[in-house]
Amino acid sequence: MGLSHSLRISEVALEGSEATEEMTVETEKGSEKLWVCKDPIVTEKDVVDAWPQATSGQYQVGIKLSEQGGERLSKVTGQLVAGRDRLAVIIDDQLRMAPVVQSQLGRSFVLSLNDENFSEVADLIQGILGEKPSPRSESKDLPPLPETAPYTKEEYQNLKAEREKVGLFYLDELPSVEELKVMLEPGLSYEEVVSKLGKPTFTIGDQSEDDISIFYELAPEKLPLNPERKQHQSGISITLKDHKLTGWSSSWSTGQRQQRLVNPTEKKLKVQMPHFDLFSGDSDWVSVVEETKIPDPEQDITLADLFDLLSLAGTAAQYHDLGSKSSIQADCDVIAFLGRHLREIAKLQGQAVKGRIPLKDLDSAIQPYLLGGKEVPDPAAKD
Repeated sequence: MGLSHSLRISEVALEGSEATEEMTVETEKGSEKLWVCKDPIVTEKDVVDAWPQATSGQYQVGIKLSEQGGERLSKVTGQLVAGRDRLAVIIDDQLRMAPVVQSQLGRSFVLSLNDENFSEVADLIQGILGEKPSPRSESKDLPPLPETAPYTKEEYQNLKAEREKVGLFYLDELPSVEELKVMLEPGLSYEEVVSKLGKPTFTIGDQSEDDISIFYELAPEKLPLNPERKQHQSGISITLKDHKLTGWSSSWSTGQRQQRLVNPTEKKLKVQMPHFDLFSGDSDWVSVVEETKIPDPEQDITLADLFDLLSLAGTAAQYHDLGSKSSIQADCDVIAFLGRHLREIAKLQGQAVKGRIPLKDLDSAIQPYLLGGKEVPDPAAKD
């Protein structure tokens, strides 16, 4: 029997109190001391399944919580400030990471750990599960990591141009703290901030509102290689009150540089994406999905195409408690297309109320595919 491992996920507090304990996490810039809430949100007792998975250049552990554990994690992360507040992931009483919460979490999520040896990852999984069986964790062979390479300057510029066509903006580089102190003076207006830093990645609140938050993220292709998954600065969070800048802070993550696949899977899907501008604060992912058009619903697609559509719909679904919309059109092209290939989506279409599917239900159906809990069926193998 393998060693038992403990897992605890707690909030990171902004300051110390009797309800917190001081813990240290290793980051790209060295050790960082944090105040971690003593009470856990979830522990290993809430884990019902765990499995290893391979992504671009790294190994990860997929985690699925019990319904009660998922509800607690969803409730807490739904109340946190996206882009600022952090969670502490503690394994065997050691603070392994403290990621910034970018969106509300649910029952299934992924931990990216500093474990390059598959046997160590497998032991960790079995230790967290205890005596609970996990078909996915019993595999002796981890899928091989796909071969990747850095984007060339030309490839990156082309990728950047395509993103900006649909209104998605990132920073090419992060200004230093000294530069930001000069650039982001208190009292600046929204327009003045944008004139200095460019269009943000996204905002919370409309420009006409008194109080809004602006978020700038470093382009995924410009992140550090970060093989040890240490915390590093990945963006900037800016707060405006009464239309004036009142403060800013750095956002942190354990993310790694996104690289291109050397032998990418062929894609065939012909799709028409709408123009959207997340920086304006008046666009939403539900509208993006609903307005995406697939002219030929009978067209042949590849596994990569199907995964892309799942990712698009999953992005909209994960904000089910944060955005202004709580449901999505059951007959929009993306959902209809997914319903042709996935019985879970087809079932939700049949259960739609007034032609709409609750985003929470869509999220529950899609996340197991995105996180490796279910294998995405190959469209080429479909009868």
